[in-house]
Amino acid sequence: MLTRQGKMSAAAAAYRQAMYDRLVQNDRRFLDELWHPDGDRDPDFIIIGAEKCGTTSLFYYLVQHPNVLSSLRKEINFWSHYADYGLEWYRSQLAPHPAQGQWLSGESSPSYFVSEPAPQRLAQALPTVKLIILLRDPVDRVVSYFYHRQRQNAEFRSLETAVDDLLRTFAHDPESPTLSALTSGFYAQHLRRWFQHVDHDRLLILQAETFFAQPDSIMAEVHQFLGLPQIALDSYRPYNAGSYPAAEASVRTKLAEFFAPYNQDLATLSIANFTDECVDSHVDHRVNHFSGKTTELS
Repeated sequence: MLTRQGKMSAAAAAYRQAMYDRLVQNDRRFLDELWHPDGDRDPDFIIIGAEKCGTTSLFYYLVQHPNVLSSLRKEINFWSHYADYGLEWYRSQLAPHPAQGQWLSGESSPSYFVSEPAPQRLAQALPTVKLIILLRDPVDRVVSYFYHRQRQNAEFRSLETAVDDLLRTFAHDPESPTLSALTSGFYAQHLRRWFQHVDHDRLLILQAETFFAQPDSIMAEVHQFLGLPQIALDSYRPYNAGSYPAAEASVRTKLAEFFAPYNQDLATLSIANFTDECVDSHVDHRVNHFSGKTTELS
């Protein structure tokens, strides 16, 4: 309400109070050891994307680490949508903590990855923040996005009809704003924009398929990247998971052919952690033939 009214300082104060209440409720140590109400902190890490590639699960696994403090909400979307609200508004939603020591705080906003202004904005304001990116076979990402929209009652076409409409629109108007389901999968284009503004050693780019299959090994890599002590969770249950029918082979073939040149473009970047499978969409990739369903982390 305060944000919508343009009262940004008042909104920031309310966010700080909400953060204080949550931290103290979760661990009383914050009352004396960590709480610095007059010292907002920049994030130490941000998961910047990509959407429908497992970022929700990655974030909630990460904030279960005893040395990681969650943002007030997972997706702040500041650098992509709300930069004009000001840094005080942004920082008030991050956990303040001592600059020295093992404590880290961060957020996860997948909208940043595809945002044109986000890389420069973020790099100028946060020159030391570490960024994590999950990338997934773009065919699977489109299918996941479609069924996510259906669950939200925002999509009523069949998958085949929706894909045909997208491909038809792209052929006639590739700049159409209705094509984000496709253009979000042009990974190399988005990565090059980030590479222009952020040093490679501050970017960790991970393969979503490996994360889905081996979350423990990927989390170990994330902990190492952030300089955190290694821990393993008792359970890696999926967050925001979806279960839906496997896409028809004909639909996957259309999408695989469409994404082929963009996947080859990604291959030219020679990104560590990526297998050939990640940049080569297969018709039967990740389909569970036993159940006829595809289940994912989100």
